[in-house]
Amino acid sequence: MHRDPSLLSTGKISPFEKEMKKRLWVTIMELEMQSSLETGLQSSMTALYWDTPSPANLPDDTFSADIQELPASRPADHFTSASYLRVSRSSIPFRLHLLQLLNDPSERLSYSEVLRYDAQIHEMISALPKWEDGRAVMPSALLELQLRQFLLLLHQSFARLAPRNDRYLTSFTTCINTAGSIVATHEELVSKGIFVLNNMRNDAIRVGLVMSQIVYHNCTRSEPITPSAPPPPPKTSHFTDLQTHFADLPSVKTWAPGVEVSLAMMPQRPFLARTLCTSAVDLLELAGQLFEHKVMRMGTGYMEFWLLCAAIGMLPAPSSSKPPTTSIAHITTASDDIQVRCRKTLDRFQSLSFRVLALQKDPDNSFASSLRTTMASVSPSDVRTPKSAATGVAAVGPGPVQTSPSVNNAAFSAMPGMGMGVGVEPGMKDMNGTFDNLQDMQVDLGEWNFPDFWAFDLGGEF
Repeated sequence: MHRDPSLLSTGKISPFEKEMKKRLWVTIMELEMQSSLETGLQSSMTALYWDTPSPANLPDDTFSADIQELPASRPADHFTSASYLRVSRSSIPFRLHLLQLLNDPSERLSYSEVLRYDAQIHEMISALPKWEDGRAVMPSALLELQLRQFLLLLHQSFARLAPRNDRYLTSFTTCINTAGSIVATHEELVSKGIFVLNNMRNDAIRVGLVMSQIVYHNCTRSEPITPSAPPPPPKTSHFTDLQTHFADLPSVKTWAPGVEVSLAMMPQRPFLARTLCTSAVDLLELAGQLFEHKVMRMGTGYMEFWLLCAAIGMLPAPSSSKPPTTSIAHITTASDDIQVRCRKTLDRFQSLSFRVLALQKDPDNSFASSLRTTMASVSPSDVRTPKSAATGVAAVGPGPVQTSPSVNNAAFSAMPGMGMGVGVEPGMKDMNGTFDNLQDMQVDLGEWNFPDFWAFDLGGEF
């Protein structure tokens, strides 16, 4: 596949076979290059000589296996089923070069080189054809995504150095713009019912983790905090009973002995750094929502979602947003602040977990059955995650913290369309609660039947 088919077996390969070899080779290269980027390993293409040219810009129905000569290729602005492969092929040598540099630990890119590559990437993005064909929505988005992802990789290490040198604020700004464009692209596709790219790519995870790292390094940090006493041994919970599970939640305010923790706080100045940090946290929230939709559609990705929740929870909330509600009346110490951030992380992850568990149809799963009963009886005004008045444990969520005499009155978002309660009024969505009804996902989850969704995702060979 990697050699020009016109040079091989002259007279024995038909025009149809030559064209299909070209299309297959570009597809193989794209899949291999994305795998290299996702894993951080060198692409095998960098050590391979290949000379297969671009495929012709032809619709599938214009040639067949019995033709003697291919029709003339269509203009670049004419969209066909091969347009993506042809345009993508033109940038492969450049992207391979970047992969070789970025995945080589011995390489040290200078900032001038980063800016030069940045200019080339933006030039390539500007040169992408603007197809008006309705079928071109996803190919156009993919062409942009596979170029923009390199901007994050090139600039993230320098964006973290912005507090030391104002020159690197350019990288911080580029990362914000790039992350915003990537999230907006996926949101536009999802709004049109196109889920393939969001399901198959990890752009939301990359955006989230990069934003979290950059903000953390640009935030001011508190003095290291050391706990005064080790925590008690954790209790065991097997997710077999709702009330038992929530009664086992720890309420101590200590963490691992000997571990020093520094809290990230929003920088007060310079003004540009604070503005960029605020925008990055907002983008991080949007990336979390985007990935939450993906997990709910596919039933997998819980470990990645947990990492994303932690990336969000470790950062301070921007000043424009309301602080999370907590059972602590006032945050007076750094230890209290840590508890609030940990609770925010756990609350976000638990909310997704309960929604997934409640969709299980296994009649022998008493936990899922009790969740379905609970979710069918709640009102939209309840907060999102359950809590027990007996233990004084309350979850972080929008609105005031409420107590409940029974765990059966635990609060969940209602799920119309699933026989699980009434709908949520428009405008009640918030950054911490992505799903206020499962109709948002535009997919039928009525056949979910995972006896144990933890084992489904984490107990196999994933």
